[in-house]
Amino acid sequence: MLPHQIDDIVRHMDHPSFDGINSYFVSKAAKSGGVTVAVSGLGGDEVFGGYGSFNVIPASAKAISVWKAVPGSFRDLIIKIIGAFKIPSIDAKAKRKIDRLSEVTSPIGLYCLARLLLWPNEKRTMYTKEMLLSLRSASGNDVIEQLLMQNTNGKYNLWYMVSLLEMSSYMTWRLLRDTDVMSMAHSLEVRVPFVDHKLIEFICSLPEGWEKRWGYPKKLLVESLSDVIPKHVLNRAKHGFEFPMAQWMKNELRDIVEDTLSEGSIKNRGLFKVSEIHKLYNGFCSDLVSYPVIWQFVVLELWMRRMLDRN
Repeated sequence: MLPHQIDDIVRHMDHPSFDGINSYFVSKAAKSGGVTVAVSGLGGDEVFGGYGSFNVIPASAKAISVWKAVPGSFRDLIIKIIGAFKIPSIDAKAKRKIDRLSEVTSPIGLYCLARLLLWPNEKRTMYTKEMLLSLRSASGNDVIEQLLMQNTNGKYNLWYMVSLLEMSSYMTWRLLRDTDVMSMAHSLEVRVPFVDHKLIEFICSLPEGWEKRWGYPKKLLVESLSDVIPKHVLNRAKHGFEFPMAQWMKNELRDIVEDTLSEGSIKNRGLFKVSEIHKLYNGFCSDLVSYPVIWQFVVLELWMRRMLDRN
Protein backbone atom coordinates (compact mmCIF):
# COMPACT_ATOMS: atom_id res chain seq x y z
CA MET A 1 0.00 0.00 0.00
CA LEU A 2 1.29 3.46 -0.93
CA PRO A 3 1.24 6.51 1.38
CA HIS A 4 -0.95 8.59 -0.97
CA GLN A 5 -3.64 5.88 -0.76
CA ILE A 6 -3.89 6.40 3.00
CA ASP A 7 -4.59 10.08 2.41
CA ASP A 8 -7.44 9.19 0.06
CA ILE A 9 -8.90 6.70 2.56
CA VAL A 10 -8.83 9.26 5.40
CA ARG A 11 -10.35 11.87 3.09
CA HIS A 12 -13.50 9.76 2.76
CA MET A 13 -13.95 9.19 6.50
CA ASP A 14 -16.66 11.20 8.23
CA HIS A 15 -15.52 9.55 11.47
CA PRO A 16 -11.98 8.35 12.32
CA SER A 17 -11.68 4.56 12.16
CA PHE A 18 -8.69 2.22 12.17
CA ASP A 19 -10.68 -0.38 10.21
CA GLY A 20 -12.22 -0.53 6.74
CA ILE A 21 -9.06 -0.50 4.62
CA ASN A 22 -9.82 -3.96 3.24
CA SER A 23 -13.33 -2.78 2.29
CA TYR A 24 -11.81 0.23 0.53
CA PHE A 25 -9.60 -1.87 -1.75
CA VAL A 26 -12.18 -4.61 -2.37
CA SER A 27 -14.76 -1.96 -3.29
CA LYS A 28 -12.25 -0.29 -5.61
CA ALA A 29 -11.53 -3.60 -7.34
CA ALA A 30 -15.24 -4.41 -7.67
CA LYS A 31 -16.03 -1.00 -9.15
CA SER A 32 -13.14 -1.17 -11.59
CA GLY A 33 -14.49 -4.56 -12.68
CA GLY A 34 -17.82 -3.00 -13.62
CA VAL A 35 -19.80 -3.87 -10.48
CA THR A 36 -22.20 -1.19 -9.25
CA VAL A 37 -24.14 -3.15 -6.59
CA ALA A 38 -22.54 -5.80 -4.35
CA VAL A 39 -23.92 -8.19 -1.72
CA SER A 40 -21.98 -8.53 1.54
CA GLY A 41 -22.04 -11.31 4.13
CA LEU A 42 -21.71 -8.71 6.88
CA GLY A 43 -23.87 -9.68 9.85
CA GLY A 44 -23.61 -13.43 9.36
CA ASP A 45 -21.13 -13.84 12.22
CA GLU A 46 -23.04 -11.55 14.58
CA VAL A 47 -26.48 -13.07 13.94
CA PHE A 48 -25.56 -16.76 13.60
CA GLY A 49 -22.60 -16.98 15.99
CA GLY A 50 -19.46 -17.03 13.89
CA TYR A 51 -16.93 -15.63 16.36
CA GLY A 52 -15.00 -17.60 18.96
CA SER A 53 -16.63 -15.51 21.72
CA PHE A 54 -19.93 -17.32 21.05
CA ASN A 55 -18.21 -20.52 22.12
CA VAL A 56 -15.80 -19.28 24.79
CA ILE A 57 -18.04 -16.95 26.82
CA PRO A 58 -20.97 -19.35 27.48
CA ALA A 59 -18.49 -22.19 28.17
CA SER A 60 -16.61 -20.02 30.70
CA ALA A 61 -19.66 -18.86 32.68
CA LYS A 62 -19.16 -21.20 35.65
CA ALA A 63 -15.41 -20.61 35.75
CA ILE A 64 -15.85 -16.83 35.72
CA SER A 65 -18.32 -16.98 38.64
CA VAL A 66 -15.72 -18.92 40.68
CA TRP A 67 -12.99 -16.48 39.58
CA LYS A 68 -15.14 -13.55 40.76
CA ALA A 69 -15.28 -15.05 44.26
CA VAL A 70 -11.47 -15.04 44.49
CA PRO A 71 -10.13 -11.89 46.27
CA GLY A 72 -8.66 -9.33 43.90
CA SER A 73 -5.15 -9.46 45.38
CA PHE A 74 -5.11 -13.25 45.01
CA ARG A 75 -6.29 -12.96 41.38
CA ASP A 76 -3.38 -10.59 40.72
CA LEU A 77 -0.97 -13.10 42.26
CA ILE A 78 -2.33 -15.97 40.14
CA ILE A 79 -1.93 -13.92 36.97
CA LYS A 80 1.67 -13.04 37.92
CA ILE A 81 2.48 -16.71 38.51
CA ILE A 82 0.99 -17.65 35.12
CA GLY A 83 2.99 -14.86 33.50
CA ALA A 84 6.20 -16.19 35.00
CA PHE A 85 5.92 -19.40 32.99
CA LYS A 86 7.09 -19.27 29.39
CA ILE A 87 4.39 -21.13 27.46
CA PRO A 88 5.33 -21.46 23.75
CA SER A 89 1.71 -21.40 22.54
CA ILE A 90 1.02 -18.01 24.20
CA ASP A 91 2.38 -15.06 22.23
CA ALA A 92 2.97 -11.57 23.61
CA LYS A 93 -0.39 -10.25 22.41
CA ALA A 94 -2.28 -13.08 24.13
CA LYS A 95 -0.25 -12.42 27.28
CA ARG A 96 -1.55 -8.82 27.35
CA LYS A 97 -5.08 -10.21 27.51
CA ILE A 98 -4.13 -12.69 30.23
CA ASP A 99 -2.67 -9.82 32.27
CA ARG A 100 -6.12 -8.17 32.21
CA LEU A 101 -7.91 -11.28 33.47
CA SER A 102 -7.55 -10.28 37.12
CA GLU A 103 -10.09 -7.50 36.43
CA VAL A 104 -12.52 -9.72 34.50
CA THR A 105 -15.27 -10.99 36.80
CA SER A 106 -18.31 -11.36 34.52
CA PRO A 107 -19.29 -12.58 31.03
CA ILE A 108 -19.51 -8.92 29.98
CA GLY A 109 -15.91 -8.51 31.12
CA LEU A 110 -14.92 -11.45 28.91
CA TYR A 111 -16.63 -9.75 25.97
CA CYS A 112 -14.70 -6.55 26.68
CA LEU A 113 -11.51 -8.59 26.88
CA ALA A 114 -12.21 -9.90 23.38
CA ARG A 115 -13.14 -6.57 21.80
CA LEU A 116 -11.41 -3.64 23.54
CA LEU A 117 -8.03 -2.67 22.11
CA LEU A 118 -7.06 -0.87 25.30
CA TRP A 119 -8.29 -1.58 28.81
CA PRO A 120 -10.02 1.38 30.57
CA ASN A 121 -7.17 1.88 33.05
CA GLU A 122 -4.64 1.74 30.17
CA LYS A 123 -6.52 4.53 28.40
CA ARG A 124 -6.64 6.68 31.51
CA THR A 125 -2.86 6.38 31.89
CA MET A 126 -2.38 7.65 28.34
CA TYR A 127 -4.48 10.82 28.56
CA THR A 128 -3.05 14.21 29.44
CA LYS A 129 -4.49 15.97 32.50
CA GLU A 130 -6.53 18.26 30.25
CA MET A 131 -7.97 15.32 28.36
CA LEU A 132 -8.86 13.49 31.59
CA LEU A 133 -10.83 16.51 32.78
CA SER A 134 -12.89 16.34 29.60
CA LEU A 135 -13.49 12.59 29.92
CA ARG A 136 -14.21 12.19 33.61
CA SER A 137 -17.33 10.13 32.92
CA ALA A 138 -15.83 7.99 30.12
CA SER A 139 -15.75 4.21 30.68
CA GLY A 140 -15.65 1.51 28.01
CA ASN A 141 -17.21 -1.08 30.31
CA ASP A 142 -20.14 1.21 31.19
CA VAL A 143 -21.02 1.73 27.53
CA ILE A 144 -21.13 -2.03 26.89
CA GLU A 145 -23.18 -2.72 30.01
CA GLN A 146 -25.66 0.07 29.26
CA LEU A 147 -26.21 -1.31 25.75
CA LEU A 148 -26.98 -4.72 27.17
CA MET A 149 -29.34 -3.51 29.89
CA GLN A 150 -31.24 -1.19 27.52
CA ASN A 151 -31.90 -3.98 25.04
CA THR A 152 -32.65 -6.91 27.35
CA ASN A 153 -34.00 -5.36 30.59
CA GLY A 154 -31.29 -7.35 32.33
CA LYS A 155 -32.61 -10.74 31.17
CA TYR A 156 -30.53 -12.68 28.66
CA ASN A 157 -28.73 -15.94 28.07
CA LEU A 158 -25.04 -15.76 27.26
CA TRP A 159 -25.35 -16.63 23.57
CA TYR A 160 -27.93 -13.89 23.09
CA MET A 161 -25.76 -11.49 25.10
CA VAL A 162 -22.79 -12.00 22.76
CA SER A 163 -24.98 -11.70 19.66
CA LEU A 164 -26.65 -8.53 20.93
CA LEU A 165 -23.36 -6.89 21.85
CA GLU A 166 -21.78 -7.83 18.51
CA MET A 167 -24.74 -6.40 16.60
CA SER A 168 -25.20 -3.23 18.65
CA SER A 169 -21.52 -2.35 19.12
CA TYR A 170 -18.95 -3.99 16.84
CA MET A 171 -21.25 -4.41 13.81
CA THR A 172 -23.00 -1.05 14.15
CA TRP A 173 -20.15 1.17 15.26
CA ARG A 174 -17.51 -0.29 12.99
CA LEU A 175 -18.49 -2.81 10.31
CA LEU A 176 -21.64 -1.18 8.90
CA ARG A 177 -20.25 2.33 9.09
CA ASP A 178 -16.86 1.48 7.58
CA THR A 179 -18.36 -0.69 4.83
CA ASP A 180 -20.74 2.11 3.84
CA VAL A 181 -18.04 4.79 3.84
CA MET A 182 -15.40 2.76 2.00
CA SER A 183 -17.76 1.37 -0.64
CA MET A 184 -19.31 4.78 -1.34
CA ALA A 185 -15.79 6.17 -1.77
CA HIS A 186 -15.95 4.30 -5.09
CA SER A 187 -19.70 4.82 -5.72
CA LEU A 188 -20.36 1.14 -5.03
CA GLU A 189 -23.68 0.19 -3.43
CA VAL A 190 -23.33 -2.62 -0.86
CA ARG A 191 -26.36 -4.60 0.34
CA VAL A 192 -26.30 -6.51 3.66
CA PRO A 193 -29.09 -9.15 3.58
CA PHE A 194 -28.04 -10.76 6.88
CA VAL A 195 -28.93 -7.51 8.65
CA ASP A 196 -32.48 -7.57 7.29
CA HIS A 197 -34.81 -6.93 10.23
CA LYS A 198 -37.12 -9.85 9.33
CA LEU A 199 -34.23 -12.32 9.45
CA ILE A 200 -32.95 -10.98 12.79
CA GLU A 201 -36.48 -11.01 14.25
CA PHE A 202 -36.84 -14.64 13.18
CA ILE A 203 -33.55 -15.66 14.82
CA CYS A 204 -34.47 -13.80 18.01
CA SER A 205 -37.86 -15.56 18.09
CA LEU A 206 -36.34 -19.08 18.12
CA PRO A 207 -36.91 -21.00 21.38
CA GLU A 208 -34.22 -20.59 24.01
CA GLY A 209 -31.70 -23.38 23.68
CA TRP A 210 -31.62 -23.47 19.87
CA GLU A 211 -28.00 -22.37 20.00
CA LYS A 212 -27.02 -25.57 21.83
CA ARG A 213 -27.91 -27.55 18.72
CA TRP A 214 -27.38 -24.93 16.03
CA GLY A 215 -24.50 -23.06 17.60
CA TYR A 216 -20.94 -21.99 16.88
CA PRO A 217 -19.70 -21.53 14.24
CA LYS A 218 -22.79 -20.49 12.25
CA LYS A 219 -24.18 -24.06 12.12
CA LEU A 220 -27.78 -22.95 11.56
CA LEU A 221 -26.76 -20.83 8.58
CA VAL A 222 -24.51 -23.57 7.19
CA GLU A 223 -27.21 -26.23 7.50
CA SER A 224 -29.82 -24.01 5.84
CA LEU A 225 -27.58 -23.76 2.76
CA SER A 226 -26.39 -27.37 2.67
CA ASP A 227 -28.35 -28.15 -0.51
CA VAL A 228 -27.14 -25.00 -2.28
CA ILE A 229 -23.42 -24.58 -1.52
CA PRO A 230 -20.84 -27.31 -2.27
CA LYS A 231 -19.69 -29.37 0.74
CA HIS A 232 -16.01 -28.40 0.32
CA VAL A 233 -17.03 -24.76 0.77
CA LEU A 234 -19.41 -25.38 3.67
CA ASN A 235 -16.96 -27.54 5.58
CA ARG A 236 -13.77 -25.56 5.21
CA ALA A 237 -12.33 -23.82 8.26
CA LYS A 238 -13.32 -20.24 9.05
CA HIS A 239 -10.72 -17.81 7.76
CA GLY A 240 -10.54 -14.10 8.43
CA PHE A 241 -9.83 -11.42 5.81
CA GLU A 242 -6.92 -9.16 6.75
CA PHE A 243 -4.27 -7.17 4.97
CA PRO A 244 -0.62 -7.28 6.18
CA MET A 245 -1.05 -3.96 8.00
CA ALA A 246 1.67 -4.60 10.58
CA GLN A 247 4.19 -5.27 7.82
CA TRP A 248 3.13 -2.17 5.87
CA MET A 249 3.37 -0.01 9.00
CA LYS A 250 6.96 -1.15 9.51
CA ASN A 251 7.90 -0.57 5.87
CA GLU A 252 5.91 1.38 3.25
CA LEU A 253 3.90 3.38 5.81
CA ARG A 254 6.63 3.80 8.40
CA ASP A 255 7.25 7.48 7.64
CA ILE A 256 3.55 8.27 8.12
CA VAL A 257 3.38 6.29 11.37
CA GLU A 258 6.47 7.93 12.85
CA ASP A 259 5.40 11.41 11.75
CA THR A 260 1.95 11.16 13.37
CA LEU A 261 3.43 9.62 16.54
CA SER A 262 6.36 12.02 16.80
CA GLU A 263 6.89 13.96 20.02
CA GLY A 264 6.03 17.24 18.32
CA SER A 265 2.82 15.91 16.82
CA ILE A 266 1.58 14.36 20.09
CA LYS A 267 2.41 17.44 22.15
CA ASN A 268 0.79 19.74 19.62
CA ARG A 269 -2.46 17.76 19.75
CA GLY A 270 -2.47 17.65 23.54
CA LEU A 271 -4.59 14.52 23.96
CA PHE A 272 -2.06 11.87 24.98
CA LYS A 273 1.19 11.59 26.89
CA VAL A 274 4.22 11.24 24.64
CA SER A 275 5.85 8.63 26.89
CA GLU A 276 2.79 6.35 26.86
CA ILE A 277 2.29 6.50 23.08
CA HIS A 278 5.98 5.80 22.50
CA LYS A 279 5.86 2.89 24.94
CA LEU A 280 3.03 1.34 22.90
CA TYR A 281 4.83 2.03 19.62
CA ASN A 282 8.02 0.39 20.89
CA GLY A 283 5.90 -2.59 21.90
CA PHE A 284 4.50 -2.76 18.37
CA CYS A 285 8.00 -2.64 16.86
CA SER A 286 8.94 -5.58 19.11
CA ASP A 287 5.77 -7.51 18.16
CA LEU A 288 4.37 -7.15 21.68
CA VAL A 289 1.46 -4.89 20.70
CA SER A 290 -0.98 -5.61 17.85
CA TYR A 291 -1.11 -3.18 14.93
CA PRO A 292 -4.71 -1.86 15.51
CA VAL A 293 -3.63 -0.41 18.88
CA ILE A 294 -1.10 1.80 17.09
CA TRP A 295 -2.97 2.32 13.83
CA GLN A 296 -5.95 3.90 15.64
CA PHE A 297 -3.70 6.72 16.88
CA VAL A 298 -2.21 7.20 13.41
CA VAL A 299 -5.63 7.46 11.74
CA LEU A 300 -6.96 9.75 14.48
CA GLU A 301 -4.09 12.20 13.95
CA LEU A 302 -4.36 12.06 10.13
CA TRP A 303 -8.13 12.60 10.34
CA MET A 304 -7.74 15.58 12.70
CA ARG A 305 -5.15 17.16 10.42
CA ARG A 306 -7.49 16.89 7.44
CA MET A 307 -10.87 17.57 9.04
CA LEU A 308 -10.03 19.91 11.92
CA ASP A 309 -6.74 21.67 11.23
CA ARG A 310 -7.66 22.61 7.66
CA ASN A 311 -10.84 24.29 8.90
